[in-house]
Amino acid sequence: MTRGLATHAVGDIAYIDGPHGCFDLPKEANAIVIFAGGIGVAPFVSLLGLLLALAWR
Repeated sequence: MTRGLATHAVGDIAYIDGPHGCFDLPKEANAIVIFAGGIGVAPFVSLLGLLLALAWR
């Protein structure tokens, strides 16, 4: 994404779409693995906060 932005000039028109996907956990899940980086960490931080609040184990 960042590399793609470098090819545009100030004032160019951009179409932004999203968000896409969901972060629902199956009720039968007993373990999860999370990979994220950069700003992509934000939704996972929210999910982890919810799991802590629900005392998910």
